[in-house]
Amino acid sequence: MKKLFLPLLLFATTHLFAQAPAITWQNTIGGSDWDEIRTVKQTSDGGYIMGGDSESGISGDKSEASQGFYDYWIIRLDSLGNIMWENTIGGSDNDFCNVVIETADGGFLAAGTSESDISGDKTENNMTTSRDIWLVKLDASGNILWQNTIQAASSDEVGDVIENADGSITIAGSSWSAISGDKTAPGYGMQDYWVVKIDALGNILWDMTYGGSKNDNCKSIDATLDGGYIIGGYSFSPMSGNKTENVVGGGTSYADYWVLKIDNVGNIVWQNTIGGNRDDYFASVEATADGGYIIGGESNSGANGDKAEIAYGANLFDYWVVKLTSTGAISWQNDIGGVVDDYMNGVIETADGSYLVAGYTDNGISYDKTVASEGQEDMWLVKLDNTGSIIWQDAIGGNSSEYSGGVIQTNDGGYAVYCSSWSGISGDKTEVNIGTSDFWIVKLEADCVASTEICNNIDDNCNGIIDDGASGSITISAAGPTSVCQGTSVPLSAVYTGTSLQWFKNDVAIPGATNFYYSPTTPGGYTCQVTDDCGSTMSNEIVCTFYKNPKSSITAAGPTTFCPGGSVTLNVAPVGGCTYQWLKNAYPIAGATGTSYVATTNGNYKCMVIKAATGCSRNSNVIVVSTNCKLEDETETISLSAYPNPASDFVAIKINQVKETGATLQITNTIGQIVYSTTIAANQTAIEMTVDVSQFPAGIYNLQLVGETKVKGQQIVVQ
Repeated sequence: MKKLFLPLLLFATTHLFAQAPAITWQNTIGGSDWDEIRTVKQTSDGGYIMGGDSESGISGDKSEASQGFYDYWIIRLDSLGNIMWENTIGGSDNDFCNVVIETADGGFLAAGTSESDISGDKTENNMTTSRDIWLVKLDASGNILWQNTIQAASSDEVGDVIENADGSITIAGSSWSAISGDKTAPGYGMQDYWVVKIDALGNILWDMTYGGSKNDNCKSIDATLDGGYIIGGYSFSPMSGNKTENVVGGGTSYADYWVLKIDNVGNIVWQNTIGGNRDDYFASVEATADGGYIIGGESNSGANGDKAEIAYGANLFDYWVVKLTSTGAISWQNDIGGVVDDYMNGVIETADGSYLVAGYTDNGISYDKTVASEGQEDMWLVKLDNTGSIIWQDAIGGNSSEYSGGVIQTNDGGYAVYCSSWSGISGDKTEVNIGTSDFWIVKLEADCVASTEICNNIDDNCNGIIDDGASGSITISAAGPTSVCQGTSVPLSAVYTGTSLQWFKNDVAIPGATNFYYSPTTPGGYTCQVTDDCGSTMSNEIVCTFYKNPKSSITAAGPTTFCPGGSVTLNVAPVGGCTYQWLKNAYPIAGATGTSYVATTNGNYKCMVIKAATGCSRNSNVIVVSTNCKLEDETETISLSAYPNPASDFVAIKINQVKETGATLQITNTIGQIVYSTTIAANQTAIEMTVDVSQFPAGIYNLQLVGETKVKGQQIVVQ
């Protein structure tokens, strides 16, 4: 509810507002001159009764010439805004219609201010040359049944009227008069509130005056649940007369809201003067369903006195809405405005327990105003929730000025907005103006009640877009990294609502890819589309990257088959930015990470080349190394045996002979590491020896007798 003082911050929140209702129909009604609308009410049959002032002759929609200068102009519309009948009512001078209501008998009562004596339709003289209250009772077809000029010695005028349950009428107005004419209550100052109750035939039942020593102007009245009334207007008076509070700020040079609760015979129950340090001009009051009251007007006061928020701009007017409790205490308030003046016509409670404010402004987008202007002054509607926070807003107008007027809620839950218009076809306005200023009524739909968007050609979620997202929703995600090495895949899956799926790569459909999962193996941008009867929706995109594996190739620098004790050097072709790991029989060789490796034992050798930047790798070709050769003298067979085998403590080794220049007895593990070695002298026979293997790790070991030209070997198992 509180305003933000930085415009940029406020603009950033505009997307939070709901969508304003759309226009269903409109009608521009006028004659060739000046016509100013002041009131619209809905009738019991769903149509409308509207009234205001006209100085137009027979022209346009107007079938009667004015009697004097301005006359009452009463117009009856059907539910679609078409004119059923219209009546120009007046005397030889100015007559201004403020309000028209439908009465319980099916007719209408028009109330306003008259400066005319007996002439034209007027059957009573004014008491003085100033203004008097003029009531005109009409039947359902607009014919005059009776009229009454309620008058006193000075000027008197109407603010508002309501019909009571018994058919009587209560008039809220203002009077400059002392006791005189129809006025039986004394005056307290310059101008006072004047409340008059009449019966169904226009006879006065009682009248009461409320005021202080300065000007007090009554604008609005509503019935309360206890049979009494709530009345409101603005006051310049200090504590005086029957006013029990001083003006809030600024002395008597500035106006405050002044609200009174009175009983059914006009006695004051309570009163409250509400304002800030400058002018606060009251527009309307309405009793609310919770037993409290909603009031509003325009204010240029700062944050002081009763006012909790500053007005925007120095000495400029904003809407000021105040919610009161049943005893008149302030429950909440909101100052609503832009960078220039905003003038409120009134505020109503809506059927959903919210509030709708109507007025006019020539503000563009600024501060609280988040909708652009159509022309000069536009009607500005602001919907508030039950705490005063803005729900939605709308500017309604054409390329010129729209002013005065107000808003009512209609029996279909929508709204009828009315104002005086100077605009031609432009903006929201679809009809040319007939004269200088015309009546303009605009019918709006009911508020949108947000629900889940479905495929039905309706804006179900109230965001102004029909069927947005109704064709299903879909999001895809990856189960792991999306940048991987060649030869692997990226598992993708879809979470969706809809009927059927189709996966795409770089916006091209992938044949057969219609499951909720897909695993790309090639680079590209992947999306998935969900389709149902309302249309199709594309998912987010996931870009998959597949890094190339490095090249890997090894060669042998010599023969790969040799006698025990021999070796061969294996070389890998170097690749920039890579590391290396040699493998024997598919197992990594500890410490073998260079570009060369010397193989001394049997095995299948290869090299894994690893790209440092990506971690991608490739295994080389395999080179088989074999340590196997025949003895030069097959008759000189050297036998080698070991027992026990398997062994856990000691192994007894027998060698039948050693010739030539001697030999070396070696025990190696499976990766070719020598774990035991001893020298055997030359030219010996029947050699026996014992080797301690208790400290050897359990496993398989190779036992070899390495000589100058021949090798014999045997495997032993250590437990």
